[in-house]
Amino acid sequence: MDAVGYFQSGEAHFQNGRYDKAIADLTSAVKLDPNNARAFCLRGIVHERMQKIDEAVADYGQAIKLKPDYVSAYCNRANLYRGMGIAASAIADYESALRIDQNNGTALFGRGTANAEMGNTDKAIADLTRYVDLNPRGAPDRDAENVSVALSARGMAHAQKGDKDKAVKDFADALSEDNGNANAKYFHKAASDIPSGSDFAARFLEKLKQM
Repeated sequence: MDAVGYFQSGEAHFQNGRYDKAIADLTSAVKLDPNNARAFCLRGIVHERMQKIDEAVADYGQAIKLKPDYVSAYCNRANLYRGMGIAASAIADYESALRIDQNNGTALFGRGTANAEMGNTDKAIADLTRYVDLNPRGAPDRDAENVSVALSARGMAHAQKGDKDKAVKDFADALSEDNGNANAKYFHKAASDIPSGSDFAARFLEKLKQM
């Protein structure tokens, strides 16, 4: 079997949950064709599913080395970095993806939420606003749960800036997208209970610690 055949077989094994066999076939594919960026990226995805994080990061890195405009490989590695708590590296990969595709939803969502977690409020608001605007209700393949998370993260950024009205609205909108968003429920209650004022941000963050 040639490299294409091994890739196709590995892809089929992956889709059917046979991860060990998928790894074996994809490894054969890259041995026969060391320049096969798709095979490295897919093997990275399989490694990620198997919780082999270091191997996944290495495979995504090789895919990017072979194909520097490989947006999904940047986003996949960035998502892993976020899970590992390496926010700066995650943001760098999201930015690489956005230089190639400025409206990539995965990268906008990832960079926006990562910046929100790091307290980079203005950057978070800008990215999350673009993400929400690119995913209006009725849009094909729209992920309401992700939109809810984005709105909740943007609301948190507004709260950290002391803007109660925008924060409360974002938390309410997040709940209208996904009523099961527990964070949005907590944040909405906390923000709604605190009067507007110069100390809103500090009181909001203190309220969260008590909930």
